[in-house]
Amino acid sequence: MGYPDQALAVAEKALREAHDVTRDSTFAAALTFNARLRESRGELSAVADLANSLAQFCAHRELPFWAAQAVLSRGWLLSVEGAHGEAILRLREAVESWRALGSAIAIPVFLGRAAEAYLRAGQPERGIERVNEAIDCANRNNERQFESELMRLKGELLRVSGGETEAEMFLRKAIDIGQRQEARSWELRATTSLARLLRDTNRHDEGRATLAEIYKWFTEGLDTADLKDAKSLLDELSA
Repeated sequence: MGYPDQALAVAEKALREAHDVTRDSTFAAALTFNARLRESRGELSAVADLANSLAQFCAHRELPFWAAQAVLSRGWLLSVEGAHGEAILRLREAVESWRALGSAIAIPVFLGRAAEAYLRAGQPERGIERVNEAIDCANRNNERQFESELMRLKGELLRVSGGETEAEMFLRKAIDIGQRQEARSWELRATTSLARLLRDTNRHDEGRATLAEIYKWFTEGLDTADLKDAKSLLDELSA
């Protein structure tokens, strides 16, 4: 919703309170969603600590449902750090583990992480396969919380493949979904991607105006990865 600092405060409170709950899956859930939040904030060391804690906790208590989430976070972290081959293997393992559990929910999240890793690895064709699979799954299950990000990822994958016109269409679709869902953080991420494409197609003024409008809405989390990325691009477009 665009309040990353408030989100962090709530997530940390949940983790503290989960210590006092005897149900193991409650604590595993708190670790998982703290890691997911830290990923969105771009806090790599915190993600590593939480993923390791989650993996160790699940191993001792035989919680395969949540253990797959630890593998997902570790794969994401490896991808961000540039260990592309290992990241793709870990994320493939996470997807296979999740499917083996018979769970249909959250498959778009797992596949989206794999598509993102292929994007970073410079393998857009494989990434498009994964993101298309994720979008199809989200449509079948009517699972919409990750929809804007999936559209953004497809746009980015198409952009690096040279399909700029189609890429722009998906990036604008991502923005529209973010706006309709009032998911400001997804909207910001998609708008930053669009502004970068507009810069690369010699539409600097449009890119700057589009990104400035959503960036100025934010009143907190200015030190998080997405907002710093947006600010850096705005400064470049204004130069």
